[in-house]
Amino acid sequence: MKQALPWSESFAVGHEGLDAEHRHLVKLINEIDAVVRAKKNPEKLVNLVKVLHQVAVEHIKHENAILWEIQTGNYKPLQKRPQSQRFLRIMAKAAFDEHIAEHDALLARLAAIVSGPASTLFLGHQELSIFPHEDRGFQPVSQ
Repeated sequence: MKQALPWSESFAVGHEGLDAEHRHLVKLINEIDAVVRAKKNPEKLVNLVKVLHQVAVEHIKHENAILWEIQTGNYKPLQKRPQSQRFLRIMAKAAFDEHIAEHDALLARLAAIVSGPASTLFLGHQELSIFPHEDRGFQPVSQ
C-alpha cells in the first residue's frame, strides 16, 4: 500500500534526535491515514490522533529548545565552531519567531482535531502537516 506521506530526506534537519522524531511523526501520520482509508475502527483512529498530538507536543518542545540554544549561543555542539555558531545564531534569530508561530499553529490544529468529534478526525486528517517549514528551504543545521 502506498503511504500517504512517505519519508523524504527533505524532512531531515541534520540533527539525529530531531530527525528520529520526524520519522516517528511521519509513521504516525501514515498509520492514521491507513485507518482513515479503511473506514473502520474509529476508536483506533482517536487513539492514534491523541498519540500524534502528544508526540508532536514533545517534539516541538525539543525542537524549540534546540533553536533557542542555537539562538542564544548555548548549543554545545557548536561551541567549538565559532564561525558556524555565529552564522547559525543569526539564522536562528531571524527565523525563530516565525518558526515558533508555525509550531503554535500546528499544535492548535492538532488540539482542535483531538478535542473534536470522531467524524472530524475522518474529515480533518489531510490537514495534519508536521513540516510546514519544508518549502522555506530550511537546511540541516548540525548535530
